[in-house]
Amino acid sequence: MKWRLKDWGWNVRIIFGCILLATLLRFLHGFWFNPMDHLFSDPARHWNNATHFFSPDLMGGADPILYQLYLFVIQQLTFSNKWIIGAVTGVLCAVMPWTYYRASRAFGLGKYDALIVWAVIAWIPSLWTIYGYFMMETLLLPLVGLALWMTGRSARKRDRKAFLWISFLWVLVVLTKPSVAPLAGIALFYAWFCSGKPIRTGLWAAGLALLLLLPNTVRTWQVLGFPAPLGMSWLTKIQHRSDAKHIEIFWNDGRWIFSSPSAYQQPLDPISLWAISRAYHDDKIVVHARSENGVRDWKETYESLPNDLSGFIRRYTENWALMLFAPSWPDAGHQDPIALLNHWHRWIWAPVILFCVIGDMVIIRKDWRQALHPVPLFTLSLLIFLWFQPYVTMEGRYRKPLEPLLIMNTVWLCGRFFQNKARSVQ
Repeated sequence: MKWRLKDWGWNVRIIFGCILLATLLRFLHGFWFNPMDHLFSDPARHWNNATHFFSPDLMGGADPILYQLYLFVIQQLTFSNKWIIGAVTGVLCAVMPWTYYRASRAFGLGKYDALIVWAVIAWIPSLWTIYGYFMMETLLLPLVGLALWMTGRSARKRDRKAFLWISFLWVLVVLTKPSVAPLAGIALFYAWFCSGKPIRTGLWAAGLALLLLLPNTVRTWQVLGFPAPLGMSWLTKIQHRSDAKHIEIFWNDGRWIFSSPSAYQQPLDPISLWAISRAYHDDKIVVHARSENGVRDWKETYESLPNDLSGFIRRYTENWALMLFAPSWPDAGHQDPIALLNHWHRWIWAPVILFCVIGDMVIIRKDWRQALHPVPLFTLSLLIFLWFQPYVTMEGRYRKPLEPLLIMNTVWLCGRFFQNKARSVQ
């Protein structure tokens, strides 16, 4: 049944008014904080990757391909016009929260609860300020929301066409940022399981995925000397295991230096001045590699690094602290009021994660079938992967794909709590 304005209560009208205001401000943010004004470090690298899409250097070959392709298309269609790009970015920023509203509805949340999800995501600073920069998360967030929505739809429709659509979307998500691959795998398995597990449907989806992965497989083989359809992971793996602040790469005739923003942050500020170990020394790991040697140079460098148990445990512990408390870079700071809010509101995620984990476990303990509900299933799956992955030094920005799911999970848990309370009163 559709909602009519005259049927809305005052609370629904307030929530919807907040959504409309946030949507307008998010669109205008593309003009006020235009990404064309912030071409430095990673945003400049992404812009350069798109500019040289058909003649990539090391970074163009190493980075996932879809965001490069997206920016390349934007450059060509807008002629790199600052204000048209601001409008496109504003539309993407404004539409993103709506995709999670649709996903919430597809996962069984009521319209009122789904509106709350939409409103919170629309106003939360960390899912807003990133759109002032050319970063992969600006495309990743709406793609994940769209893929989640279509996953719920596929589980309900249970037909091959719907499953192939979500297979297409989740491959696009992974081609944007491979760290979301575990969520994609769980979501696809969930939809396939709900569809009655037809083997032929799974084979069609696998064939579609291979077809979509093929272009970047060929491209990276030509550029890097070995296939890397999701982008090359050796850079981050070497830097993470080395415990060095910087990684300096001599590749073919070029030279690159980069480091993790986490090495320059104090995630527990102002409570503590603690920082990860590599922040206290200014050393670097040097990598010499040539494309004609394929993966050999990268693999030998990685395997030559010490990997003792104490260092392994310390890096895990540091990653946990970074995931819970690190500010996002480059969109959190003191450059404007919203970025300042983004910097300080990072403290909400640790209690939200604790609430979701405990609440989900209590509900699953009472009814084990709730472990297959998409909201706790997808939230806990991505949380566990981010918490225990041993290959990348965490950043606050890597938490962003999890944040809308945490908001959805929190609203879902609160809805369950009030439903149970109402039943107990009756």
